[in-house]
Amino acid sequence: MRFSIITVCYNAEKSIRATIESVINQTNKDYEYIIKDGGSTDATLEIIEEYRKKYNISLISGRDKGIYNAMNEAVKSAAGMYIYFLNCGDVFKDEYVLEDIDRAVKDNTEADILYGNMLLCGKEKEEMIDYVSKKRLNRYKIAGGFTVCHQVIFAKRWMFEEKKFDENYKYWADQEWMAYWLSKKTNVNTVDRIIVKYDASGVSSNRNNLSVIRKESDCIAEKYTPVFAFFIIPVKKLVRKIIK
Repeated sequence: MRFSIITVCYNAEKSIRATIESVINQTNKDYEYIIKDGGSTDATLEIIEEYRKKYNISLISGRDKGIYNAMNEAVKSAAGMYIYFLNCGDVFKDEYVLEDIDRAVKDNTEADILYGNMLLCGKEKEEMIDYVSKKRLNRYKIAGGFTVCHQVIFAKRWMFEEKKFDENYKYWADQEWMAYWLSKKTNVNTVDRIIVKYDASGVSSNRNNLSVIRKESDCIAEKYTPVFAFFIIPVKKLVRKIIK
């Protein structure tokens, strides 16, 4: 099996249907779809069951300790060569995403990570975020505060088995995971296409979380690029004061 697509959700009755349909409508069917629900009390589980009757969807339901704990738990059930996390509320750009990624995998079997671009969807407009041309999946750029959303990344399953998301990070465990593997000189390749339509209203997009996010960003910089962090963290703090 080529892909394990994982969606974690909780009380997501307004958004889960669109996410599921973007997966089951993929032209490439060489995947399994795992949904990890955190014990929803709204209609989320009923909606998931509608699709489970018709499609091969695995459901793991039960209380968890947050999004990264849920992602770690879901990985334990995954069997695909590559794992991809599609957050609830996000959708694939179109029905040919997995087909294009599958082609890229066949063209570069040595790639441990493949990543592309995303379409940032806000309330008023859509904006294409071009990670590929900017070569954003770089540990120094992550240390500098330039994130790469995990929704544009396909990574080999063994990498998640060897290195789980560090649940001590509330918002940036995915960035810490990326920084870890980039520090190992992992084989990374790009796919020059939009992978996902990203829902900008997600939890890490909330400005109320900025102080914690910034602290986690600095911790990652110090952990994986200590010399670079010595210089860049004071600059980051100065910029934060200026734009505050």
